[in-house]
Amino acid sequence: DEILPCTMSLTEDYDDMLFMSDLHEASLMTNLRLRTDRDQIYTWTGSILLSINPNKKLPIYTDEVVAQYKGQGLCKTLPPHVYAVADNAFGSMLSENHDQTILVSGESGAGKTVVTRLVLGYLSKVCRTVAVQAGGIAVDAKILQSGPLLESFGNAKTVRNDNSSRHGRFYQVQFDDQHRIIGAKISNFLLEKSRVTHVAHNERCYHIFYQLCAGCPDAERAELAIGSWEDYRYLKQSGCGHVNGVSDVEEFEKTKAALS
Repeated sequence: DEILPCTMSLTEDYDDMLFMSDLHEASLMTNLRLRTDRDQIYTWTGSILLSINPNKKLPIYTDEVVAQYKGQGLCKTLPPHVYAVADNAFGSMLSENHDQTILVSGESGAGKTVVTRLVLGYLSKVCRTVAVQAGGIAVDAKILQSGPLLESFGNAKTVRNDNSSRHGRFYQVQFDDQHRIIGAKISNFLLEKSRVTHVAHNERCYHIFYQLCAGCPDAERAELAIGSWEDYRYLKQSGCGHVNGVSDVEEFEKTKAALS
């Protein structure tokens, strides 16, 4: 293979790679590395947003940041952000009166689950003032509560990703003629059923099993004869029952709250 030199500056980066003079793998990867090293995890390629998983929390999802991007669409004067994509889709729906689609794709561990959660969170915040109430709980809040539930029953720890979605997901957020969120339809497909009975070394089965073993109250534990994850062959066969930095007890409480 031919090796191409990277002639771009090693101090200046581009927030939109369409403006780069050298467009080959070396320059593109160098630009993404420079931006990620500076915690600039989002980069435009035209209207396509590239996201690098920083594997740490960044203070770029606050209400103040939401306010900056609200109504701005794909504004290139603001730093690249997933909120810009969400706002552009919402604004296009308002102006064109037509359905909009956001495609989130990437390899395992790229951050697809988190990005989807951020898009839904942004839509709920920009529509919050007109959210329809249902049973005392705002509809947008109920949609967001579906996240922990779907992740508990459909996500698992793999060797590459501590919260890997083992299924595909399609969210359809529904609005009324006043552009208020009134509901959502979530379709799941291609669930990895084999993981229930066979788990590879250093991986886990679905989160819900470990949450139940760790967080079940004593009364229910006695009634249902629930033991530790190490008591069950399907769970202990991989030799892994914990995820670093994650409390199965706390996650079980979130799952129960989503079911209530």
